[in-house]
Amino acid sequence: MASGSGPSCKDHPVELAKFLCQTCNDVVCRNCVVREGHRNHKYMSIQNASTKEREAVQQILEDTKKKLSGLHNSILWVSEVKKQVEMRALESEREIDYLINENIATLERKRAQLKSDITVLRDKKVQQLLNQKETLSLAFEEISRGVEHAEHALSQMSDVELLTSRSKLSGLPDFKEVALQWEPCHTSNFGIEVDKSLAVDLIVDKIACVRDKDSSQQHDQYILSMLGGKNGQMFSSRCHQNAFFIVSIKDSQGRDKKVGVNQVKVKIKPPGDDELQNAIMGSKAESHTFSYCPSVMGTHTIHVYVAGYCITDEPVKWKVESSFYILDPTCATLPPEVYDQDKESMTGYWFKCGWHSWQVRILTPDKLKRSSEHHAFEVGVTDGHRTWRWSDGMKYYPNSSAIVSTISNWQSGDLFLFYLDLDSKQLVIYNQRSHEMDHWGGIHPPIRPYINPQSADFFGLN
Repeated sequence: MASGSGPSCKDHPVELAKFLCQTCNDVVCRNCVVREGHRNHKYMSIQNASTKEREAVQQILEDTKKKLSGLHNSILWVSEVKKQVEMRALESEREIDYLINENIATLERKRAQLKSDITVLRDKKVQQLLNQKETLSLAFEEISRGVEHAEHALSQMSDVELLTSRSKLSGLPDFKEVALQWEPCHTSNFGIEVDKSLAVDLIVDKIACVRDKDSSQQHDQYILSMLGGKNGQMFSSRCHQNAFFIVSIKDSQGRDKKVGVNQVKVKIKPPGDDELQNAIMGSKAESHTFSYCPSVMGTHTIHVYVAGYCITDEPVKWKVESSFYILDPTCATLPPEVYDQDKESMTGYWFKCGWHSWQVRILTPDKLKRSSEHHAFEVGVTDGHRTWRWSDGMKYYPNSSAIVSTISNWQSGDLFLFYLDLDSKQLVIYNQRSHEMDHWGGIHPPIRPYINPQSADFFGLN
């Protein structure tokens, strides 16, 4: 054993280990350094190495203490902001009460004014009707006395007296000469007149709203789009087909950049379902942020949060339409909705307006790629007479020759995403795997997806 203090060399137990071999990260003695296998390695004395290591650890400790102090200050800061949020909420509630009470007071004043106006109008009409009633009552009494007198005289008079004494019957009035208003001078046809454009139920939501300025500052920079589609544009999708979405943010150069998946949380509410459903989040390596396969038709709502903030003021509305189907090319008749249309089209779904999306998967064996043999390998859209289509790396417009397509790197199993924008009359096809896309313009509705009947075995819609 080595004499004195300090560790012994494991290869030379009688020697003290005085050096640190930096190459092997092991303590060694002088013999190891001079004669043995550590001779050409880097080394320093244990004392110097420990001093250097102690200084490094001390520096890390000091840095950690500073960060720990900063972390403690952040905790205090967050606690203070929490108190401020709670105080601001109480202040806002008082502001709401004041606002609503003020408007209630205004409505109450309007209520009192309207009731007062009704009372004044009622009293005026009632008084005039009372005056008319009094006039008619006096006339009624006077005429009744005349009738009574005439009846008495008529019963007492002889025939001669009746013919010679008409003056006795003068109490009967000539109603043609009596100026009486028989109908009431007023009716009950009155009430309040409401300006429906100023009705409370139409303007109350515009009086005030709760606005989270933190949220508005955050979500303005985020964009929810469909993978391969236009930024911020939500296309209708097909039931039972996966839809792929991307949450992006503009960088300092104004370029769109995918937001980290771990920062995004998504909830989707199908129609008729009160429970929010989870989307399938993509991975860092995938180009989309999340995907979702709808099982029901109708308008879905998408709630997207980035770092806890909702990126939109309202949930994003997303329309899901019925599934596509491929018609049997051997079938003698087509379904009613495509009857008498071009029988080359394998799908029976017509679009007349709006934004629509669907998917087609390539099932063609790779060996047929650029094959010298002719194979009907076409997919696109048709109006029943003309087609806008892609075929084996080439694009075609109606009545035109082939153009080299920007979608050339395809293989069996690739998923083509179709985006049809009938507002701008454009079709975009996007290869999910290669990220290549191409577009066609000048498309006029009504239009429907197109698959050449001879390509039925080369494509799938699900």
